[in-house]
Amino acid sequence: MALGLVDGRALLYLYQGKGETCTLHTDLGAHKEACRAVLFEPTTGARVYTASSDKSIRAIDVATGKVGWEVTDAHDEAVNCLTFWEEGGLLVSGDDIGGVKLWDCREGRKKAVASIQKHEDFIADLLVHDGMLFGASGDNTLSTYDLKQRKLVARTMDQEDELLSLSVLKHGKKVVAGTQSGVLLVYSWGEWLNCTDRFVGHPETVEALVKVDEETLLTGSSDGLIRLCSVLPNKLLGVLGSHEDFPVERMKMGWDRRVLASIAHDSVVRFWDMSILEDDNEEEEEEEEGEEEEEEEEEVSEVKSGGRKKGAAAVAAAMAKKEKEEKEGGAGGSSSSSSSGSDDEDEEEDEEDKEEGEEGEEDKEEDEGEEWGDDDAGGDSDRSSGSEEEQEPKRKGGQQQGNKKLRMTPAESFFKDL
Repeated sequence: MALGLVDGRALLYLYQGKGETCTLHTDLGAHKEACRAVLFEPTTGARVYTASSDKSIRAIDVATGKVGWEVTDAHDEAVNCLTFWEEGGLLVSGDDIGGVKLWDCREGRKKAVASIQKHEDFIADLLVHDGMLFGASGDNTLSTYDLKQRKLVARTMDQEDELLSLSVLKHGKKVVAGTQSGVLLVYSWGEWLNCTDRFVGHPETVEALVKVDEETLLTGSSDGLIRLCSVLPNKLLGVLGSHEDFPVERMKMGWDRRVLASIAHDSVVRFWDMSILEDDNEEEEEEEEGEEEEEEEEEVSEVKSGGRKKGAAAVAAAMAKKEKEEKEGGAGGSSSSSSSGSDDEDEEEDEEDKEEGEEGEEDKEEDEGEEWGDDDAGGDSDRSSGSEEEQEPKRKGGQQQGNKKLRMTPAESFFKDL
């Protein structure tokens, strides 16, 4: 672990593991003024780069502690931050007046490969991703440089807030910037003029960002808290740790991503066990798997119960239909079975309806005759309804109708049985 101190010294410590005390490995010497930035060479880790308020940059050999490369007047003002472009093998530095420079740190080369001056205020953070360099500045803008073509691609509009920290998420599709007000600005790749989303929730300045995975990151804030946040969807997931009331200035993830180191104004380096997050993720995955299994079991049971219900309903309907047909066949007094077909049943119903219609007409004629006879009975005897011989067939017809009415239709027989 490399530390830069206010007195200008750069120190190397050995991290012994959980529960152990870190031991000093090497004192890398001192700048004339405060050491503001330290950075391990990402390819081999054999060198440590340091930058100072005295405008100088150094490259120190980790094994020997000797300075292998140094530029005393690297910038016109204090150097504030460092990053490394692995593909090009170049060191990138930013200063207090918005200047950005690229360096080839091999021996004998002390002139900047490229120099860019597009900002009006300090460079707070630098980030390289996919051949693009991003610079967060105190002038409220984010700049994007194409490192291969060595030119400025875009610079955002005034965000009305100082940009202090940077991170890339969503497989390179989103760039997140922490601000002085605590709002996280989210930029979509290729749309650099303005942010596409704002994550509100931090009460104070977000000075440090560390990527956990493509969906989440850790934020270090001036209120002393280290928070775990989900981006798109934007959600504060919890607090990893606290430096009490001291502002968090820097955070770095260990090479194996099992430990997070953070520093604050309390002059203490704290180490955070990242396996807690892995355990939480495993528990969430297990819960999700359990819920999916329960849902599948419920679906299977519903299908089975539905099949049983449908089968039972079909059997009951068939039995009811058969019973109904047997009753209809028995009530009709017919020698034919109820299963003789729907056409025979329709013909029988039509004949019965026809007979009932004829009976209704005969009843109507009889009623009219009776009423007419009653009217004549009150008048002259010469106006009688007819002779005995004429009335006799009507009486016989009435008796026949009475006999027919005693015969019930199959439908009436069925409902009577019910």
